[in-house]
Amino acid sequence: MNLHHFKGDAAASLTERLPLVPAAPQLSPPHLPEAIIFNVEGTLVDSVLPTLCAWQDALADHGFCFTTSELHRCSGLGAEEMLTALLPAPVHGTVREPIARRQQELYRAKYLDRVAPFDGVADALHDLKAAGVKIALATSCDRKLLDRYLCLMKCPASALDAIVCARDAARTRPAPARLEAALRRLAMPASANVWAVGATPADAQAAMRAGLTPAGVLTGYFARETLHAAGCHDVCETAVMLMQALTAATMPRDAGRAALPDAAG
Repeated sequence: MNLHHFKGDAAASLTERLPLVPAAPQLSPPHLPEAIIFNVEGTLVDSVLPTLCAWQDALADHGFCFTTSELHRCSGLGAEEMLTALLPAPVHGTVREPIARRQQELYRAKYLDRVAPFDGVADALHDLKAAGVKIALATSCDRKLLDRYLCLMKCPASALDAIVCARDAARTRPAPARLEAALRRLAMPASANVWAVGATPADAQAAMRAGLTPAGVLTGYFARETLHAAGCHDVCETAVMLMQALTAATMPRDAGRAALPDAAG
């Protein structure tokens, strides 16, 4: 079940199913952003495969069999959107809701211990905030699970400028509700230079609908080309690499522009 062994780009059809927002030219914005809103799962913590395995088990418990490759095509979508995309239309919501609950139960009981933060996240967040960038998190997980992730990252909630989780907005990606809630908590005007960083095409779509600049990372196992096609202006290997590049832009030798490590890609 190694996601690296997909046949081709198994996730490409996701961007075809999402109603696309026209993407701006794929160039890095010329200035350090005023704020960055990060997704958490798959972006700051390595949770993609544990999440997909929990979905695979939950669906199998209800008689639906999918490979992790098939499930990955919907990675980043909320539970309702994911099950709508995966299951036949006649499958009623009374079946989908128990599947979603079972996935959460299995994820916490069987797979959560396999989740780890990506190396260097806490230091990179600290350095970026020290450079004057506001930091927010916007995630579809509940606050208890988010606190577990923050503990893994060794990043106290007090170090962040805003947090939005499941209880704060009902609609999930690709809807922009949680990003819009994060913007309000940051007290940022609509014209502000704010980035949204995520690991899936759904993250990029939500960012554009919220009027933010989407940036992507490859830790969600989507191809660089897929993230660009979904609207990402920049795509980096990891969120830490992106943050380090932005922090370096505040140094005199790099003043004026964040040289994100995407040119060769």
